[in-house]
Amino acid sequence: MINNTVTNKKFSQLPQHAWALLVCQGLNVSLLVSELTSWMLLIISVCLCWRGLTLIKPAIKPQRLMILLLACSGSIAIAISGQELGVLLSMLHLLCFAYALKSLELTTRKDFYQIVLLGVFILASVLIFSQSLFLSFFVFCLLVLNLSLLSAYFSTPLPLKNNLYQSGKTVLQSIPLAVVLFVFFPRVAPFWQVPSAKSAQTGLSESVTPGDIAHLARSSALAFRVKFFTDIPQYNQLYWRAMVMDDFDGRTWQQSNISSVKNTGITNTPDITPATLIGEQTRYQVMVEPSYQRWLFSLAVVNPESLKDNQMTIDQGPNYTIINSKPVSQTSSYQISSYPQSLLNSPLSDHQWLTSLRLPSASNPKLQAQGRQLSLRYPDVIERAQAILNIIREEDFYYTLTPPLLTGAKSGHELDQFFYQTKKGFCVHYASVFTFMMRASGVPARLVTGYLGGEYNKQSGHLSIYQYDAHAWAEIWIKDQGWISVDPTSAVNPERVESGLSQMLQQEALFNNDFLNLHRYKHLAWLNNLRLQLDALDYQWTRLVLGYSSKKQYYLLKQWFGHLRAWKIAAIIGGALILLMSVMWLVNLKSAKRKPQVKWLAQYQQILALLKAKGLTKPDTMAASQFSRLVIERFPLLTTNFIAYTQSFEAIMYQALTPEQKAQCLIEMNYYQGQLTKQLKKLPKKPKVSD
Repeated sequence: MINNTVTNKKFSQLPQHAWALLVCQGLNVSLLVSELTSWMLLIISVCLCWRGLTLIKPAIKPQRLMILLLACSGSIAIAISGQELGVLLSMLHLLCFAYALKSLELTTRKDFYQIVLLGVFILASVLIFSQSLFLSFFVFCLLVLNLSLLSAYFSTPLPLKNNLYQSGKTVLQSIPLAVVLFVFFPRVAPFWQVPSAKSAQTGLSESVTPGDIAHLARSSALAFRVKFFTDIPQYNQLYWRAMVMDDFDGRTWQQSNISSVKNTGITNTPDITPATLIGEQTRYQVMVEPSYQRWLFSLAVVNPESLKDNQMTIDQGPNYTIINSKPVSQTSSYQISSYPQSLLNSPLSDHQWLTSLRLPSASNPKLQAQGRQLSLRYPDVIERAQAILNIIREEDFYYTLTPPLLTGAKSGHELDQFFYQTKKGFCVHYASVFTFMMRASGVPARLVTGYLGGEYNKQSGHLSIYQYDAHAWAEIWIKDQGWISVDPTSAVNPERVESGLSQMLQQEALFNNDFLNLHRYKHLAWLNNLRLQLDALDYQWTRLVLGYSSKKQYYLLKQWFGHLRAWKIAAIIGGALILLMSVMWLVNLKSAKRKPQVKWLAQYQQILALLKAKGLTKPDTMAASQFSRLVIERFPLLTTNFIAYTQSFEAIMYQALTPEQKAQCLIEMNYYQGQLTKQLKKLPKKPKVSD
């Protein structure tokens, strides 16, 4: 009777907990907004809003047939989109769909438990796509909130802060076990591949038109971090190469067939000749954020031998770029060496020579004509390039993130319109014009995209390169020297090349309109210092936790335990788990002994001790009501007092009582405690069992 009363009371509190559960569901799914399609987000929103309406008006609760039809329709939609989404995202959509749909049939304790359990899986799924420090902390907080909700519903009602404290304590107690598994358990590659659909790609694109990087430069998202093991080069030497584009159709630059790498794998093409490495070596580690592309970042010229000793499968691509064997779908790191003083002196084949000179015949006729004039006026290639830079520097050109729209794109006169009319553009505009004019003057030239510079963090000693550091420059071929880098941006905005985006350009950037973006407040010293401190924390998290690869694990365990064998690894893991579990058991045992019992439980234990002295012991698994029947059977004289005593004890122990009711139960327990103590003292020590 008492247990049923408690159960009914818990069910009577379902609406209150259902509202809290609905809020948790919304928070959990919000972490996956960037991974879910718009139609799935719409379905989830409809389900959650419908659930909220049913809590206000239960009469509008959907019928079981309607839920079934919605479930079938959603599953079919996910199946149809499966080829585009990929296996992992399809499973994620199915999980989130079930999570939202299940809320429409929340009627029993089992349903409540299943929804909370699905919420935990949702939070775990978030970490598949990003494991940054701050997102991981947010996931941790939501996990505590979900477990607190579960505890509040299935246990004795307690204040919210008590449930949060208990749930947080439980999660914190699991951290030592997680650390042991993280350090010792063999690290294996995941059984899935995060999809690299075009919609998921971030950062630089495989093709570029004037204005593209200007849009990218308005984002303050992190692109990658760099830790130097040697002296950090000057800012104007930090040209992080990503892609080389030598094919121009009159509007768009892209990689030609001889420069692109097929998706089937990495192969060293005959066009690549190892550069002669001269000068001082620059060693550094790059921690790249997920871009879902294969292009990586490096300073020229990379030592090919330094690419081999990495967890990632990296090779030297065409034109001295570096590429990964598969798209970068999670935060990854690699260590390489570069020789900045070396020349990109690979000889050009006839096909490469023609490709680096090719121009559409009817494209930008004014620039082609001026290029031919420059070839006659300046026979020397260096002087010719400098003449173009002087034109950009001396005429009324303007460097801006918001250039005017070029209407000459359809006719192939886009660069003509920029150079002779608007004169306002970003780095791609100037690099495109320079490369075009050099080709028109008979000099092989190409466009390079990547990033320039980086923000130095004194607290951790690393560089952070953001999307607004995206940049484009040119390379021209000079006989006996090879490819020489030329940055036309230096002619129109030297500050961009020497120190980064100017204050004027930062004001144009889109992230300045985001009130919560700390990059907006760089001019406030204390707030900028806070941003750098947070960046340093995230860097250490990335380096120590996310960068803990199988190779690092092997070297660490080998340093601790010598040469590793299969049996030794198993013994290390088993021993660590046993040691950890033993320590946790001893800690819990000690805390349990120190923990004072509540008054009514201590009183009950006193009665049990008196009964044990008379020859009757209560089994640990036996309920108090069952034990009362056994006591009455053995000691009939205790019937009235022990039944009343047990009822008061169970009420105060298991029922949700008001303070007045709890005080009344304590009074009753004290009274019957005294009566039972007197009666038990009068009984013989070893009573006979009555027939």
